[in-house]
Amino acid sequence: EEGGTVTAQGLRSLEKPATLAGTVSDSSGRPLAGVKVRLAGTPYSSTTAPDGSFRMDSLAAGSYTVVAEDSAHAALGTDVDREVVELGEGQVVRLRLQAPSTSALIQRLCGRQLERGQALFRIWLAHGHDGNPAAGKLLRLRWTTHSGGPGEVLTARSITLEALTDSSGGATFCGVPASVRLELSSGEEREHALGDFRLVEGEIAVRRIFLPDEE
Repeated sequence: EEGGTVTAQGLRSLEKPATLAGTVSDSSGRPLAGVKVRLAGTPYSSTTAPDGSFRMDSLAAGSYTVVAEDSAHAALGTDVDREVVELGEGQVVRLRLQAPSTSALIQRLCGRQLERGQALFRIWLAHGHDGNPAAGKLLRLRWTTHSGGPGEVLTARSITLEALTDSSGGATFCGVPASVRLELSSGEEREHALGDFRLVEGEIAVRRIFLPDEE
């Protein structure tokens, strides 16, 4: 049998609980179903219905950070949306959460917009033997550029970007060239090739990659 009450001097019961309700939509205003909406730092959460609606009852009055998250945005290391809301006793507060547009998402992830001919590359790195996130791994992304006009000597230059994977095994490369062969590798003293890629201009590309077992 489970249950019970807690009493203490100065502690009163939740006589007038608050309610939080609302909707979650994509950047065009279409409802998003199956999105988890939670109050950060609390056990309270809800999942959006097919019409994008959610509701949480019996909430204590106070200030909360409302976070909407789904797998697509989690793959990019971000959430759908988040808002701070104030709940008063007995109030029913309605909130509209909306996913960012592509340009707003790029701005959030990179702190700037992509230039013409560029793309965004998000890597999810996992260990090959168990599939767990490979955190704190050094990734290198290389490509070669060529310059020189008609009648000039053609010169090639190799460019390398480096990034460390975060706790979820994620790393983001902003402003990488589209339609160019990209070589991804991992390792500090000994490098391991992880594959070649070509991205489309303006693309937000996400790839899940597994490290060789010796890593």
